[in-house]
Amino acid sequence: MSNSFQTEIPRARVNITLDLHTEGALRKQELPLKLMVLGDFSHRQSSKPPEPIRVSKHNFNDVLRELAPQLRLTVPNFCNREQSDMAVALTFQERQDFHPDDIALQVPAMRRLIAMRNLLKELKANLIDDRELRQRLQRIIDEPEQLQVLQKQLEELSEEDGNND
Repeated sequence: MSNSFQTEIPRARVNITLDLHTEGALRKQELPLKLMVLGDFSHRQSSKPPEPIRVSKHNFNDVLRELAPQLRLTVPNFCNREQSDMAVALTFQERQDFHPDDIALQVPAMRRLIAMRNLLKELKANLIDDRELRQRLQRIIDEPEQLQVLQKQLEELSEEDGNND
């Protein structure tokens, strides 16, 4: 298994090498990848020319926090069938904010769905462990009047949560 692909060191996605001819010998020198990003990130607050900012893996979050880039867009609303589109405003203050979970938490409708999912997970865990809770829920399901009361209460909670966002 010594020749297994699992033991190989993966190459970086971007490798820039320079062929150097020194003292008659050919030597490959790997160069670091450097990028320059040009753009107006001032939110139209300043008329003076901006100073270049050096960004590295050590100060990336600080620079991002200082610039506080925002993204405002309209996306299809898959959370609510009554509305076709919803406005989304995303703010990025650290690298982790680009993770899909953190982006979802910035969208109120998605945040409600995530909270509901977490509550259902907790309920499922409690149902497995708590016999009395299981019996009470079964009684509610078996009696249509109690089920309607529960549904109404859940809808009211959902509406209250929607108004708080």
